[in-house]
Parts: sequence; structure tokens; C-alpha cells
Amino acid sequence: MIPPALASRAVPAPHDTTMQLLLYGAVPDAMLDKLLERLAATFPESRRPYMPDGEDAGVGEDDDHLDAIRRDTAMMVAEYVFVPTVETPLGPARSNDVVLRLSAPLPSLHLDDKETIWSIAHTGRPEAPSPAWRTTRRAVHAVVLDGTADQPRPSFEQSVQFLRALGYRPYFQFVKKGFAFHAPGIATVLVYQTYNLPDPDPSLRRINLHGVPPVEANHDVWVVEVASVPPPIPTTSPEMLDALEREMVAIAVALRGLVDVRIMDPVLLRDQVPYAVR
Repeated sequence: MIPPALASRAVPAPHDTTMQLLLYGAVPDAMLDKLLERLAATFPESRRPYMPDGEDAGVGEDDDHLDAIRRDTAMMVAEYVFVPTVETPLGPARSNDVVLRLSAPLPSLHLDDKETIWSIAHTGRPEAPSPAWRTTRRAVHAVVLDGTADQPRPSFEQSVQFLRALGYRPYFQFVKKGFAFHAPGIATVLVYQTYNLPDPDPSLRRINLHGVPPVEANHDVWVVEVASVPPPIPTTSPEMLDALEREMVAIAVALRGLVDVRIMDPVLLRDQVPYAVR
């Protein structure tokens, strides 16, 4: 049974179901600084101070231009992947099993920072690309575990408890650590490396990334992700998607010469339960 105190705080996101448009690319470590400077010039409103505890210590008013960009756009997102506790037997019903993701942008390295808002999302299978499309399209279903006037925001531990009550168990976890740039009302551009997330210190509920290298696949490469933001109204017409896609393609054009962001193979973005074949 889902604890009532938690269930009452599982509220829909601004739009609990939305169509997300995506473009992906990669840039080598040697080109990162030039890309950050290009993004900062393209999205000047993204320069918001963000400094996780213990990160980039000593950066201050005397920073050079690039240091300031890194400081003001730094981001870190923790993501915990959950799968069903009980494996559905082979058969048509098995296709109904889904992966759920518990994630949050972290304002600090503390999982229970009072500013942290955890959300639960299921990403649908990407749609088969149309020859006319220039972005990958997939549905995203999400709820936010937020607080109310009477109840504080659920902690990380309470959020995990909520998912366990739904019949899910932790499968793996990771952190996206890098930089975020925003085109208001259109898209967010993330430049990041992925780290295998170690278990947090049980006494401090604190993530320790010191000495943890990026996963081997992107040790010297930065992922560039252009993702649309939820539309201003809950329904998204084909005309709205086409207009949003044109804006995202304009972002891709602005980054040419440094990184080529493009449609991702839908097979690579399938979010399905990894059942082992016996």
C-alpha cells in the first residue's frame, strides 16, 4: 500500500504527459571550452550562479571569462533507475512493464538538500522518425514529489520508499555533471559527462564524486543534449511541434563547426526493462 502522506505529494508535473523533442551530439574534451563560449554567447540568460558544495572552490570575482562561464552554468543531475520488483512472466503482459526514473537537479552534493525537488518519470518509446522530422520525438510521463503548505518536500529516502511501495526496486544510478544553457520556452542545452553514482554516505546523505572518473565510454568526450522544454499549454498540436522543431534546428545551426547535434537512433533511446533471457 502506498503511504497516504507520500501519495498526496505525488502531484503532476506542469504537464504530466508531454512530447519531448531531442537532438544529441558529442564534443571532444579539447573542444569543450570553445563550445561553452559559443553557448554562453548564444544564451546569455543562462549565466546563473550555481556552485555545488565543495565544487570549484576558490572561484570568485577575479575569474577569467571562461571560469565565470563554467561557474555560472554548472549543473549536476542525479538519476536513479528503478525496475519492477517482480518480473512479469513471459507473454504479452510483459511489454507493459516499464522503467521509472527518480531524478533531481542537485543544488548541492547533499541528497536531502531542502531545495532539492525529486521527480518520477517514465519516458516512452521514441516514435519512428518521419522523413520530415528533424528531431527525435518521444512522450514523457512525469510527476513531481513536491511539498505543500502542510507537508515538507519528501526527502530522497521517502521518495525511494514511495517507489518501493509501487512495486519497484533500484537497478542502477548515475550523475550527469557538466553545464546547462537555456533557451526560454524552447529548449535546454546540456553539456555533460556521466558518472557512475556511488552509494551516498549513509550518515550524511551526501554524494562523493571525488576520485570517481566518468564512465569509460565518454571519458574524453562530452555529451551535448538539446531537449525541448514543456509547452505552455498541456496539449501539443503537430503545428506546435513543427514550430518548436524549427527553433531547435536553429540552435543546431548555431552550434555548427563545434558540434553536430542530430536525431538519435530510436532504438538507442528505448527505455525498457532489461530482463535476462533464461
